[in-house]
Amino acid sequence: MKRICWLVASVLGIGLDSFRCAAAGAEAPTYRFREPHLRSMSVLPALSPIAQSLFAPSVSSNRWLRAYPTGGDTNQVYLVSSRVSVKPVAGVAIGEMLPGLKPVASRAVPGWWSVETGSPEAALVLASRLSDDARIVSAYPEMRRPVALHGAYAPAPNDPRFPEAFHLENRNADGSRAGADLNVRAAWPVTRGTNVMVGVVDDGIELTHADLARAAAGTLHTNFVEKNSNVFPQSGSDNHGTAVAGVIAATTDNGIGVSGVAADARLVAIRVFSNGDIPLSVTDDDMATMFGYRDDVVWVQNHSWGFAAAVQASASGQETDAVERGAVLGRGGKGTVYVRSAGNQRGSAGNANEDGYLTSTAVIPVAAVRSDGRVASYSSPGANLLVAAPSSDDGFPKVPTTDRTGLAGFTATGTGDGADYTGFTGTSASAPQVSGVVALMLSVNTNLTARDVQHLLVLSSRHIDLADPIIVTNGAGLRFSENVGYGVPDAGVAVELARNWPSLPPVVEHMVTVTTNLMIPDDGLHLEAPEMPGGSNFSATAGLSLQADEPTPLLPLVDVGQALVPLTTDLTGKAALIQRGTNNFEEKIRFAADAGARFAVVYNNVGTTERLLMGLTDFSPIPAVMIGRNDGLLLAAQLAQTNVSARLATVGATIVLPVATNLVCEHVTVRIRTSHPKRGTLRITLKSPSGTIAALQPTGEDTAPGPVDWTYVSVQAFLEPARGDWSVTLSDQVAGGVGDVTEVDLTVRGVPIVDTDNDGLDDNWEQARFGTLAYGARDDPDKDGWNNAAEQAMGTDPLMKNQPWRLDVSRWNESLLRLSWPGNGLGTNMVYSSAEAGSSFEIVTNLASRFPVAEWFVPSTNGARFFRVAE
Repeated sequence: MKRICWLVASVLGIGLDSFRCAAAGAEAPTYRFREPHLRSMSVLPALSPIAQSLFAPSVSSNRWLRAYPTGGDTNQVYLVSSRVSVKPVAGVAIGEMLPGLKPVASRAVPGWWSVETGSPEAALVLASRLSDDARIVSAYPEMRRPVALHGAYAPAPNDPRFPEAFHLENRNADGSRAGADLNVRAAWPVTRGTNVMVGVVDDGIELTHADLARAAAGTLHTNFVEKNSNVFPQSGSDNHGTAVAGVIAATTDNGIGVSGVAADARLVAIRVFSNGDIPLSVTDDDMATMFGYRDDVVWVQNHSWGFAAAVQASASGQETDAVERGAVLGRGGKGTVYVRSAGNQRGSAGNANEDGYLTSTAVIPVAAVRSDGRVASYSSPGANLLVAAPSSDDGFPKVPTTDRTGLAGFTATGTGDGADYTGFTGTSASAPQVSGVVALMLSVNTNLTARDVQHLLVLSSRHIDLADPIIVTNGAGLRFSENVGYGVPDAGVAVELARNWPSLPPVVEHMVTVTTNLMIPDDGLHLEAPEMPGGSNFSATAGLSLQADEPTPLLPLVDVGQALVPLTTDLTGKAALIQRGTNNFEEKIRFAADAGARFAVVYNNVGTTERLLMGLTDFSPIPAVMIGRNDGLLLAAQLAQTNVSARLATVGATIVLPVATNLVCEHVTVRIRTSHPKRGTLRITLKSPSGTIAALQPTGEDTAPGPVDWTYVSVQAFLEPARGDWSVTLSDQVAGGVGDVTEVDLTVRGVPIVDTDNDGLDDNWEQARFGTLAYGARDDPDKDGWNNAAEQAMGTDPLMKNQPWRLDVSRWNESLLRLSWPGNGLGTNMVYSSAEAGSSFEIVTNLASRFPVAEWFVPSTNGARFFRVAE
């Protein structure tokens, strides 16, 4: 069905802000008006001739006076004309009260009259005199009032470093999107985080910094290191917390420095460690106390730190219990929201599921992406990642934020305030952005629970880098990647959803335990070629991207040599055999994928049976493995004589865990005990009943035994149905060690539903909405971009579009307007324009619809322009 919405965009070349000034010199004349309540206004000097000329064409008066409310802000400027608006008491003849003047009846509202006096000064005098007359209900000079468009996008702040803040808004000069950002200007018309306190758990904050002093004012700050309230950085290395604080809540629109995500939020410095020359330790007991510190008023805690090694490191039992308790009982029973950086161990094969602080269902782990949306080269992956936020990388910009002032801090040089600000990087910079978005959400809905916040982040996030090869769409239709979780939150969408969010029912847990002594086969990743004489299995080492967790199809294998240049051979529906050498692995595999190959096999060009991990293959678009030189030469020789088909397959120990309870999934935890001698050689996966596979543990560099006893977390099955067979598979992918899996505990957390068809939709909800159980979770009957799984979670009607078809206009900058309307990501939108509402409209552009908001930027012009958008 085609729908059309329209609006008129009338833009004045220079707005009222251009004429702000303060009263100076002699005391300004004051006049009193009745509007119908009494108000007083003081007059400012007249506008300059140039400024007058901007307004003169639109009015009969030849000049204007400026005025402001007496006792108010002199920047709240009104422009006073020569006409007076008058409403007399019913039955009073206005003409008799104004001898020599010619009142004109209002065309808009009966009972009102307009009187031309000849000058603004005369209008002020007449309006003031009439306001004292008992026969007059209301009298005041006609004015231009200081109003602003309440558009869908906030004006850009005047902070000089805002244009550098790509994490807040990442756009090209024409308004088009340039990469990843939080889209905060879509949230700021609604909120900037007022009344939300965010605890910065770090190495202290410079509370006197000009961009932090307002947010950090108060007496709640605490130092767990020295057991006092002194949280000011003390050593030359205590710079981290000040940078984190600026990302969250640096003062916006104060004409200096940077802008915070939630500039009206409050900051509470919670000092737990020092990087000084003599480090001071914080005990487990102190850390546990910290997690619950003033949880009646500190609603969000930001933790931009964690364990720094690619080994399994656990938080203390006391800390773990404190976090779990805080997420339930904090904030008056709604739960403290814990936001934590995912870690920077990607380069050493680290994983977020190895950090015991991140393996809690109460924590929001945050990854980092570059400005173009691709995961940062250091950001730790993990099935437990919920979301990501922009940060820096080699060759990419850093996040601008506050630094310690003067000669202290990360940046101790620079002119002016150059030393007071710095560029921030790592997942340390991404976590506080999400803390800021959480503050925005909580400020518009204080009833949100910690679980509500997690759902809102999932539903409001989106993937910028759709070339990420490990993005999967889960059974509920949500995109997930172990690189970036559910993507980067859109602050505007998050706030809009938060305003009307129906709080979730209490969570239910279902646990299944399997005790066994199942051997984990050694060296279990194979290239299988059953058509070879006698059949052959070749041991293989996987690349860093897509994995053959389930067997690939049996496909014809084609020898393409070294794949030094793009391939001309059509490999559609086939696999490529490639010899190592000259160019890098990533390029060889990409050439094969571009030619249509389903997977690639690279064989070594040196040695005999040696294999190695193929570096820089994180983003290879197809599964790829390496085999030894002897095996590769054998395959190449066979292919020279006859056709050979092959497949990739993983042989491992699989434990099936049946779940009989109907739940809509949230978090899934898996506790695993093994006797394996070398944890880093194991790949551990979890498969849901919907078929979604999560890598709980990829292979890595840890040479310690295990996992001896470790609990992994996966959020990949969010909103999927829980009932059915879950399976955990442990595969050893490096030769030289054999062990057993002895116990697996699976715990599924979620909301209980009645679900006879096991589609993740409550039967009662389906019958009430559709009158049938025929629809699935991934269906979108109203075609608004929100599928049934999301509509059920949001409590919205799946047969009615969530947003009214409406066209909004906002000023994006001095030269461009932003037109926006609801988008569903399906089809295109036609934009029409006309100079007159009654004239014919012409098509000006045809845009692909973008979910959930489509937009188009047009130049600002004097006068009026009409626009229509058709769906």
